[in-house]
Amino acid sequence: MFLFLRLLLAHFIGDFPLQFDAIFKFKQKGLKGCIPHALIIVACCLALSWPYLGNPLVLVFIGFIGVTHLIQDSIKLKYNTPKHSFWTYLMDQAFHAGTMALLFLTPLKDLTPPETTNIFTELYNNDMLAVYLIILIFTTYNGFFMIRNFKLSFLDKPDRAGSFEKWYGMTERALIASSFLADSVLIYFLPGIVILRPVFFFLLKKQLKIRKDFLSSVDIMLSWGIAMLGGYILYLFQSSYPVY
Repeated sequence: MFLFLRLLLAHFIGDFPLQFDAIFKFKQKGLKGCIPHALIIVACCLALSWPYLGNPLVLVFIGFIGVTHLIQDSIKLKYNTPKHSFWTYLMDQAFHAGTMALLFLTPLKDLTPPETTNIFTELYNNDMLAVYLIILIFTTYNGFFMIRNFKLSFLDKPDRAGSFEKWYGMTERALIASSFLADSVLIYFLPGIVILRPVFFFLLKKQLKIRKDFLSSVDIMLSWGIAMLGGYILYLFQSSYPVY
């Protein structure tokens, strides 16, 4: 589980925050356009596997992740359609996670944390921190794309969210999910988080160019639903399935 969590976090970092618009647009060129993105994924995996880079099997497995990610992305670009984009997106992420889960069929599953010698290795060895960062990216960046693809597939409605709406939704989901952390004071601010949407809409909609969809029941339920799901998973890891 130890290395798997780091590789999963590496995938989320490379597939979302580090997949800039320029990288995404270049991917549209097909297989060759997917290469820079796959290399970023590999770089993230190497960075979060640093204590084990002297292990040849680790390097082989990371190379395998990079190659399969490259192939999966090129196939998705070729066969994806707006009507089925939601399911394609879910399958794509499931396949990426499944590829990394193959680690449990190898001796890599038995790798132990490096010796704690400084605050850097202490943070690296903190499984709960790794889970929390995965949940944050899952609810924020991943949540944005899930909502966009859901509306495109089931509502036949392209998501034209502006910059403020995008970042507001991501921040909102991060706060809601974080409120599930043990002893988090954010739980007391949930009522305030809930009413912020109408406050921003009615007071600043012209200045921030906020669309009516910002207050639609679909957008709110999808955003809060993803946040609550991520928060519940976080709660399970802290209680029923502790990883630390």
